[in-house]
Amino acid sequence: MNDNNDMMVSICCLTYNHVAFIKQAIDSFIEQDFDHKYEIVVYDDNSTDGTKEILQQYKEKYPNKFKLFLSEVNNYPNECGQMFVKYLYPHATGKYVAICEGDDYWLDKHKLQKQFDYMEHNVDCSLCFHDACVCDVNGNLLNTSQLKSNPYYKKKSAKYSCEEILQLDFYPTASIFFRMNLLRKMELPNFFNNGICGDLPLRITLGAMGKSYCFNEPMSAYRIGNPKSASGMVMRDNSKIARTLEGHIEILKSFDNWSLYKYHDAVEKIIRVKETEKCVLIGDVRGLHKVGLKNCSLKQIVKCYVAKFFPQALIFIKLVKRKLRARTK
Repeated sequence: MNDNNDMMVSICCLTYNHVAFIKQAIDSFIEQDFDHKYEIVVYDDNSTDGTKEILQQYKEKYPNKFKLFLSEVNNYPNECGQMFVKYLYPHATGKYVAICEGDDYWLDKHKLQKQFDYMEHNVDCSLCFHDACVCDVNGNLLNTSQLKSNPYYKKKSAKYSCEEILQLDFYPTASIFFRMNLLRKMELPNFFNNGICGDLPLRITLGAMGKSYCFNEPMSAYRIGNPKSASGMVMRDNSKIARTLEGHIEILKSFDNWSLYKYHDAVEKIIRVKETEKCVLIGDVRGLHKVGLKNCSLKQIVKCYVAKFFPQALIFIKLVKRKLRARTK
């Protein structure tokens, strides 16, 4: 229950070894131009690089706004899928929840106000989100949009049905803004207790409880290239990416059962996409044929065969691409 009736928004932030980024994230929360009361709830997963000390300084400076929870153990390796619902969500008292991890940050000081105003006037929406810019660890802008290359993105401010959210498959975690009471009044489905990720279960569960609205503007920045981040550790290893995709598939199958197969066609479609991606990554030619070559592009087929018979070639190509990107900065 919301035990603080005038608390309108809880900003939930998960951190781990974000010493180079955490100030930018927290400052982007504090600088919000918001007409109502909000709190900042931070859980640090036993950082060892000085992040904790910075967070404690913010706690001392903003004692009435800042809730800080410091872990004495690193829980992420065993509980990555439960981090939000286990360590942040229980401490949030706001009517709404906004999410941003410690190595991302918000760009628009009116972000909370825009999302809050929209949700207050559109009761059919369970959540809203927005586009994001992409930057590197040094803050250099790499891309002005994280969503526009997605074929299922509408490229305008619009509502999305659950089927459309499933097809979209992704939107920036730092953009999520949702109604807390929707989670408070339900028993969380078992696929929240996965060992893979926490944002996918949240996106699809809330997506099934109402419409999702997207603001077609980048109001946050997504940081890539951080070797200590969860995504950074995964994206450097194709076998880890493949295991992540397998985990996503299991979550989607469980969601299909939980939702009584109401969105079955959309679930099956995105599962085929993820199975194809997994086969291509690890060179599983037999698996690709099983998925169906008619569902694959020529590029995917060629890449799958190269991954199977010439895996070192893909590693070389990846290294060349990184060097070329570095030269263009």
